[in-house]
Amino acid sequence: NIFLWFNFGYSFPASSASIAMDEKYRQATKLLLEVRDQLEKLESEKDTSVFLQGRLSTNLNSLSRLCDLLEGMVPQQSPANRALWQIRVKQLADECKSLRNSMGTYLDEINKKNKYEEERAQLLERRTARAHQHADDERAGLLVEEGAGILRATQQARFLEDTGRAIANALGVQNEQLEGLSRKFVDLASSLGVSRSVMRVIERRQFQERLIVY
Repeated sequence: NIFLWFNFGYSFPASSASIAMDEKYRQATKLLLEVRDQLEKLESEKDTSVFLQGRLSTNLNSLSRLCDLLEGMVPQQSPANRALWQIRVKQLADECKSLRNSMGTYLDEINKKNKYEEERAQLLERRTARAHQHADDERAGLLVEEGAGILRATQQARFLEDTGRAIANALGVQNEQLEGLSRKFVDLASSLGVSRSVMRVIERRQFQERLIVY
């Protein structure tokens, strides 16, 4: 049996209320140690799994309910032990509140970190998209410029071709004119009695001029 001792020198059997409170207090103390250990793993990043976070949240809620239950059991204790139980339960409740605040701070930091990483990823994605767009614009500009250069070169080639054709036509006309003049000169030379050797020189010269023209 469990006995409560008083300064009177007598012992009395512990009440059922005292036994029940002792049991709940031991449960709360054990749960408190478990919560401390889980929170330490989270804060030291030994274990940051979602499973552990869920277990920790569940244990904190259970601990809070035990603290509320113990606070309700304090008035049921004997006057001699009531003050001591009030101190113990208050310390337990304060520790539970402190652990809950620590977990809240940890979760806030995690949320801030996740938000920062998300915003950073979005920023990098926008920068990459702008860089790709800029590269596409540059390539499009180069293609337009290249097309314009090809068009200018084609126009110049056509101009040179037309010019060459016009020159060739003009030279052909001049050649026909030269041939007519040569025939007239030969006829004139023949009528004037120019020697055959001189005529061959003149014909050779005419042939060379025809080669130069073409």
